[in-house]
Amino acid sequence: AVGPWADVLTGRGHRHRGVGLPAAGADEEQLATVLRSAAEDDSTLRIVHVAALDSDPAPSMRSLLRMQHRILSGTRRLFRAAMTAELRRPIWVVTRGAQRVTDADTVSPDQSCLWGFGRAAALEMPHVWGGLADLASESTGNVTGASEATGNVTGEWSRFVSRITTPRDSALVEDQFALRDQEVYVPRLTRRAGHPSGAPLQLRSDATYLVTGGLGSIGLEIAGYLAAHGAGHLVLTSRRPPSDAARQRIDALGAQHGCEIRVVSADVADAHDVARLLAGVQADLPALAGIVHAAGEIGTTALSELDDAEIDRVFAGKVWGAWHLSEAAADLHLDFFVSTSSIASVWGGYGQTAYGAANAFLDGLAWRLREQGIPGLSVNFGPWSAGMADAESRARLDKRGVRTLSPADALAGLADAMAAPDTQGPAQGIVARIDWARFLPLYQQAGRRGLLSELEREVPAQLAAAAPAATLTGKTQLVERLTNAPVQQRKRLLTDYLRDAVAEVTRVDAAEIREDAGFFDLGMDSWMAVELRRRIEQGVGHEIPVTLVMDHPRLSDASQYLLDDVLGLSEPDSGRSAAQFASAVTTRTNEPIAIVAVSCRFPGAPDPEAFWEVLSGGVDAIREVPEDRFDIDEFYDPDPE
Repeated sequence: AVGPWADVLTGRGHRHRGVGLPAAGADEEQLATVLRSAAEDDSTLRIVHVAALDSDPAPSMRSLLRMQHRILSGTRRLFRAAMTAELRRPIWVVTRGAQRVTDADTVSPDQSCLWGFGRAAALEMPHVWGGLADLASESTGNVTGASEATGNVTGEWSRFVSRITTPRDSALVEDQFALRDQEVYVPRLTRRAGHPSGAPLQLRSDATYLVTGGLGSIGLEIAGYLAAHGAGHLVLTSRRPPSDAARQRIDALGAQHGCEIRVVSADVADAHDVARLLAGVQADLPALAGIVHAAGEIGTTALSELDDAEIDRVFAGKVWGAWHLSEAAADLHLDFFVSTSSIASVWGGYGQTAYGAANAFLDGLAWRLREQGIPGLSVNFGPWSAGMADAESRARLDKRGVRTLSPADALAGLADAMAAPDTQGPAQGIVARIDWARFLPLYQQAGRRGLLSELEREVPAQLAAAAPAATLTGKTQLVERLTNAPVQQRKRLLTDYLRDAVAEVTRVDAAEIREDAGFFDLGMDSWMAVELRRRIEQGVGHEIPVTLVMDHPRLSDASQYLLDDVLGLSEPDSGRSAAQFASAVTTRTNEPIAIVAVSCRFPGAPDPEAFWEVLSGGVDAIREVPEDRFDIDEFYDPDPE
């Protein structure tokens, strides 16, 4: 699958080495060592992830299992190995047939998973992010022979190498693109042309409609909407029986709209349950006319903590439920097959690599269904207010420019997306309330993203107004404290300030944040990085680069940078002290000389010279015993008895 890729690299004189995706912890550690060594050896190193290319040309259960258990598992380990190696080299992820770009394209939804994963990884680990590249599916195009096919593939790889090795000549980051024949395509998120139709759904009273995840807050809202717009028979599925409140609401909906509503206990992640479910509908109810797949669970696990069990949990109902239902859809003559996807697969979200991958599968599956003549549709919803009782989560989203959708607004958007005739309209649509003036500066703190550049044009004045209005004078309480403090104490004071700021932004206990802690190890994402930057600017009274946490990825690194380059308050050049010390130790003496090793830790100092400064300056270096070195409870008890 990657033979032409290797040929292109060799032909262009690029050194390259093939390394398998890590399958276990030991492999991950070994890969970290390999990456660290390679980065030290080559400053232009790039990592290209091509493992997904060795998959079946046509989507199948086998290819989906491979994506879930081998590719995604290995990909998360790859990013973690890069983090362990403290890498600052770009990782490019290559897929085949993940995106629908031209009318000739066939989409492999299992490949689409990597795009959802990558868009989230780009926010969590921007310091190692390169981008996403999609090659044409092997069944795409009108090649006439093996030589022409080989030429097309070689051409794609040649253009890919050019894209990732040529320095950018624009401030706009194009970290997503697709290669088709001689063309390079880039994605753009745009508003749908024309006004919403406002026309409600027209459903049939003599047909049955299935809503998976039908007892969830969103599933019940959708069921109520279908019943109110003419559905004569509804089947709601759930793995659990309905609660008393859900039962009462279902009964009320049935009575209000004259709709027969049945609740069926079924796990749509189980192919046998899906087969029994559909067989029961066929035997007892009118023909199935539409499916709304709303089953699934959200995932918000940071990439650094993500494990296989979490991927399995997120994929179970959402991905496998959609797959099993789609396999049966060809024989059902449906009016629609709608999946409730998420904005997480469109532009990513912190802690949502697995969730983004699962929803991207739904996006790709909708296009696949269209290719089979089935009216598939994936709707990428923003967060619904229904079921979101956590006011703190809502406030946090609002602060980032992501507004919650009322059920009425979400359902109106769903109806509008479904209004396109059969398979002629787009197979994917976004229904969300976003304050772009607030969202874009946070999302694009590491650079302007091409994906959202069209929307950026809508709010230039607002974006300018969103910039900090306060004048940074360089005179703050923190700067005054640092200036008046002994030189040896300044870094500690500034590090303590940064620790508290990071704790507030990441919601990690300040006591757990070590001086050598990495920002991204603590769960910081791009939005958090912008918030931290603003806090630091207020503290030090100077403008700080938007790439602070990427250029100086550890707490101690950032503290030293601020002291040295921003405030100019670091320790004075130690050249004179070193010369005096050298002069002192080379003075001739008749006394015996004892050489004592200095392989130990120095309180409040990184090395012997700095420790001498601490001693000579009378600095108080007493700190709490680090928890990772000693169990203090073993040596100390507040009760002296």
